[in-house]
Amino acid sequence: MNKLLKTSFGSRGRSYLSQVIKGEKGSSLVMVLIIMGVLTILGAVFQFFSLTEHQQVVNDEKRMQAYYLARSGAEAVADYIIKNPDDVDELLGEESDPVDLGEGSFKVKVTEINPEKPDEGLLIESTGNVDGFERTVKLQLLPYGSHGLGDFALFCNSGLNAHNHFTVMGDGDVGTNAEDPGSIEFHNQININGKILVPNGDPNIVTGNVEIGRLASKVTFAIPDFPNFPKLVSNSPIRLNSDKLKIEEDGDYGSIKSGKNESLSLEIHVGDKDNVREVVVNELTADKDLTIELVGDGRLKLYVKSLLRAGKTCNINDGSVNALTVYMGNNSEIQFINDGVFKGTIFFKNKGNITITKMVIYGHIISAGKEELVINGHNNTTINGIIYAPNGRIKFHNHFTMNRGLIVADFLDVHCHFNLHEYAVPDDLPADIDIGIVSSKGYQKGLWSD
Repeated sequence: MNKLLKTSFGSRGRSYLSQVIKGEKGSSLVMVLIIMGVLTILGAVFQFFSLTEHQQVVNDEKRMQAYYLARSGAEAVADYIIKNPDDVDELLGEESDPVDLGEGSFKVKVTEINPEKPDEGLLIESTGNVDGFERTVKLQLLPYGSHGLGDFALFCNSGLNAHNHFTVMGDGDVGTNAEDPGSIEFHNQININGKILVPNGDPNIVTGNVEIGRLASKVTFAIPDFPNFPKLVSNSPIRLNSDKLKIEEDGDYGSIKSGKNESLSLEIHVGDKDNVREVVVNELTADKDLTIELVGDGRLKLYVKSLLRAGKTCNINDGSVNALTVYMGNNSEIQFINDGVFKGTIFFKNKGNITITKMVIYGHIISAGKEELVINGHNNTTINGIIYAPNGRIKFHNHFTMNRGLIVADFLDVHCHFNLHEYAVPDDLPADIDIGIVSSKGYQKGLWSD
């Protein structure tokens, strides 16, 4: 082979071949170096873009955190204002100090949407900050229509169940704060001239063929304070004859009862116009007729611990409704069995039961408790006034008519023919019993914006 190479190329051929081989080796090295350089540059570029993209993701996360911090701040201030609308004046124009929350902070400012028209509502502007990244959001708080005691013919906080004929005349609306489906149920004939106002106008809340309207915001009624029964000196009424007694002084008169099959008449002297007579009894009962006459221009506060009863005709106070308030103890009972008139306000501490037959009541029935207030109305019993138990369950049995007034209850359970002819707020509400809307000023959340 060597001989062949020597013969073929000679010394010059061998030298040329060596140069060719060396040249090929050099070009390959250059190519490798170029490729390695390109790969290094590409790696650096990829690493740069990777780091940039990662930083962008981190920055986006911080901006998003700042956004939700801002929303949290706006929500917190909005919820406070909704619960405490009377504090708005102290917040207007003020900006909070930064509030630390999680990995960042937020600050909030409250202004009027239109300073020239304050009634248009409020603007809450909240800025969240996370490591220098800020986001700002704005939330409108819009005023809702203020409510008064007479804005509803009937208001049931958590629900209503009407089993028979149910009529509300005039243009009075029925309102509820209830949000569960079927909270308002009508099982038979319905005649309501107004609307059933429910949160968000949700028709699923009502069962029955009635017109649905939207309750703009939840309504809250005052819970009246029931007074402690006064501790008075034990006393006895003056006997005028077999069935007539006279009371001229404040006192605890124990149990006042008629004889068997006898009537009972009380003459209670209430004094001059500004005087208030206070009388405490365990029971006040008559087997037959019961008459209570108020003598004078003052007022009577009658505290009954357990039972007020008239076996037949009842005639209690033929004067002003404002002149008489009857305070009924817990789990107490009133029985007006057969015909008569009552003028005044009946105020139950908690659970109570009223049985009324062929009676006309001019005045109001109020409960401060959370338990059941049962009203049995026989033979078209009529009430002219307010029935008010915002924390309790009111239950109607038998025929019942309200000529002029309104009803407020947590839950109304109607097992009778019920008629409310005209809804109105009477002008004879007792001044010392706080009932009505808790606040007529309120706000609801409006639009969000960045």
